[in-house]
Amino acid sequence: MTDVFFRIGSGVRRHHSHHSLACAAGWCALLLAGCSPSQGTITGKITYQGKPLPVGTVTFVPAQGGHAVTSDIQDGEYKVTKVPVGLVKIAVTTPSQAPPPQFLETKMAIPTELLEKARPGKSGDDPAKAPQAKKPVPIPTKFSDPDKSGLTYTVKGGSQVFNIDLPDK
Repeated sequence: MTDVFFRIGSGVRRHHSHHSLACAAGWCALLLAGCSPSQGTITGKITYQGKPLPVGTVTFVPAQGGHAVTSDIQDGEYKVTKVPVGLVKIAVTTPSQAPPPQFLETKMAIPTELLEKARPGKSGDDPAKAPQAKKPVPIPTKFSDPDKSGLTYTVKGGSQVFNIDLPDK
């Protein structure tokens, strides 16, 4: 039995309770459960044939549905934020074998503003000021489809590192 004391006005009232401690512990557990992160930030390196991919895109698609999260690959490195926790399927593309925008819109739900930026001939940047483009490395086309790539990862809340080594076949 637990004694709980309540202050009412100028007096103190004593209450015997078997459940007060259990209730307090239950509330604490519920509050802590609500604080667990439901998104992750993933950084890593992507290699093909033992060498970093100079340019490309990596996309994490939640296996249970939801919005895909995409990041550019620069010198073999990437960083994605706000990835829902749980199993994700992964697609990797390079400029030499990027799928048509319609595939991306229906398969991975990429935001329209990103698709507009990716359309050929739609660049707001001055070409004279553009940095030297890195030469893309062709990779097998199966990696452009998250359902066929064979690449998966279980995202946890918070920051994590996941390196991806693309197999030859």
